[in-house]
Amino acid sequence: MHSPQAALVYALLLLLSSCAGRPKLQINEPIQKKPGLFGTSYQQGGQDIDPSDMTDQLANAPRSGAFASSSRTWGIVGAVVGGVGGALIGWPIGAAIAGEKDPPWVLAGIGGGLVAVSISFAVVSASKLEKAVDQHNGATSNTRPRLQRVAQAAPSPAPSERTVTTAE
Repeated sequence: MHSPQAALVYALLLLLSSCAGRPKLQINEPIQKKPGLFGTSYQQGGQDIDPSDMTDQLANAPRSGAFASSSRTWGIVGAVVGGVGGALIGWPIGAAIAGEKDPPWVLAGIGGGLVAVSISFAVVSASKLEKAVDQHNGATSNTRPRLQRVAQAAPSPAPSERTVTTAE
């Protein structure tokens, strides 16, 4: 059998390995959006990038700054409101487990409402971050050399291949 200390060490190692640093945003490169079941993940070069670092760097960029800052604000407010809601839900549950005859279930209802509101804040935050990424991608595509676009255009015919029509 494993001791409780060994289980704690395993849990800490698992936590630390899951928190291993993701690659940082390369600000001069476009960001790819990958929709998933629990939201959109953002990648560069096929690897997920650190969302906190991405938001910080996009907030300091001229084109995406307003959207990224707004996304961060909505996310923080949503997290605070959700945390308060969770505490209000947990209070009467704890009271009921402790054997209180009449737990304050009204608090749980209020907490549920706050959690619902915090979900809408998270949706707005995600939408603002997506707009910031779109602005960033538009800015990075505009900074690429124009020679790439010219090279993709069809070549003009050589002077000997041009046709001249005369009016009769």
